[in-house]
Amino acid sequence: MFIPLIVQYMFQQSRPSASVTRISEGKKLNHFLPANDGIGLHYEFWLPKSTPMKRIMLCIPGYDSNTKYFKEFAMSMNAQGIGVYSFDLRGFGKSEGKASVSQSLKDIKLFVRFIKEMHPDLPFHLLGHSVGAVAYAMQYAIANPSEISSLVLIAPATKIKFKIWFNHLLRSLGIPLQFKVIDPEAGDIKINKDGKPVRYSPFHVFDIGFNCNFRSYARAPHIGVPTFIVMSDERQDVIIHADDILRFAKRVPNKAIMGYNGAGHLVFTSFSPKVSDVYEEQRLQVYADISKWINGQ
Repeated sequence: MFIPLIVQYMFQQSRPSASVTRISEGKKLNHFLPANDGIGLHYEFWLPKSTPMKRIMLCIPGYDSNTKYFKEFAMSMNAQGIGVYSFDLRGFGKSEGKASVSQSLKDIKLFVRFIKEMHPDLPFHLLGHSVGAVAYAMQYAIANPSEISSLVLIAPATKIKFKIWFNHLLRSLGIPLQFKVIDPEAGDIKINKDGKPVRYSPFHVFDIGFNCNFRSYARAPHIGVPTFIVMSDERQDVIIHADDILRFAKRVPNKAIMGYNGAGHLVFTSFSPKVSDVYEEQRLQVYADISKWINGQ
């Protein structure tokens, strides 16, 4: 079953040579960047208005998520002089195309070049949440360590619980998911730009499972940049066991790790049913800890 996946990854590590198309920074925070294969990749950005910008960051959403997940976090980073970009992975949010790990890694390469062209003199940082942390941000950082100053992994999906993974497999076969995550601002975040349910192939679900549940541990020692790992304390993450994240973190060479009680899997938002009132007060501290660490790199 995994032989085709292994063959794919042998070729996946080559760096994509993207031709960046400049799109002007207009007043609207809603833009599309054309990918190498012509599909439109939706992105948003938040830049400091009253604080000098000292650093720039690209944030990769988790599975079934989109750029809106980072809105509050981005504004908090802006106050600390950090500009933030994020884009919807192909097949999710408002981006076009079908979900693909290998193609999305090429898309990240495209955005890194685009952002560095827009902000050539600023240190560049990469952040990912959940699957976006492990299958995308981490893999990109390993392949391109000279391009980024640091890596931030939010609730990294180092070993997805079987029930969660199996639900996505059912969905790829046309069977509705048994659970639902809601973004109150965007509605059900499991929609594409046409408002229809996102459909991804069973191969893609196996691809994600292989990246997260197997490849992450083997590749962790190869992360060659400073890494900050943010997670929920104890067993409050309904997607990933905290013990699995800690085992993964031990294999990362140059890392700092922080756990927050009540953070749940979403960490940055207050919309998870596992988030407590206590964590609501901690959330701003999470942002402060991340910005402090980034500005120290």
